[in-house]
Amino acid sequence: MKKFARLEAIALLLANPLQKSLHSPMKLKSFLALALVVSFSFLEASPRDGKGDAKITKNEAEHIALKRFPGAHVTAAKLGKVKGKLVWLVEIAKGNLPQVTKVEVDAMSGRIISGDKAER
Repeated sequence: MKKFARLEAIALLLANPLQKSLHSPMKLKSFLALALVVSFSFLEASPRDGKGDAKITKNEAEHIALKRFPGAHVTAAKLGKVKGKLVWLVEIAKGNLPQVTKVEVDAMSGRIISGDKAER
């Protein structure tokens, strides 16, 4: 009930100064609906991948992997967990060869954890 009283007080402060209050039920409901929409919109506007607090972006992880293997190109990259650690799993290949190298880049420090060769 205290939350509702706070929201009503905020609504009163934001009311038109020429009006005495926002006690009209329709005005109060409209204001509360608007407040909910605005507050939930901030939750949806997250630029992260949603798998945690990775300090290294996908683009940075790709560049780190390519630095280790010059002349290669990225074929895939995704954020995942390996042994409880948040890592970027980056696949790179040289030219049109069927062999890809899977590189694990630590999503927190940017260090390469491993680089294993595999077939496409």
